Amino acid sequence: MRIVLPSGTQASVGLVDKAAMGLVIAPDIFGLRPLFDDMVERFAREWQMSVIAVEPFPGQTLSEEIADRFAAAAHLDENFICATSRRPPITSELRESD
Repeated sequence: MRIVLPSGTQASVGLVDKAAMGLVIAPDIFGLRPLFDDMVERFAREWQMSVIAVEPFPGQTLSEEIADRFAAAAHLDENFICATSRRPPITSELRESD
């Protein structure tokens, strides 16, 4: 399921009831895409853990050119990507994106 974090960053989340552990997947240079949505859901289902993948380039429109993406990666700010004044637990109550 796609959600929007309080920072405005898109993420893909797979939730499991009573998960004993969780996994954070860091998308590659091409960002969050259907490959990672599928991976999140599959790992959650098969490994019975809650899983999240977070878009590394929130709010940016980047070309498919790898050089442009590497240039943008040099300016990533993890505090902005995941920032919120209050970090809520990952639950299905987080609002889904369009």
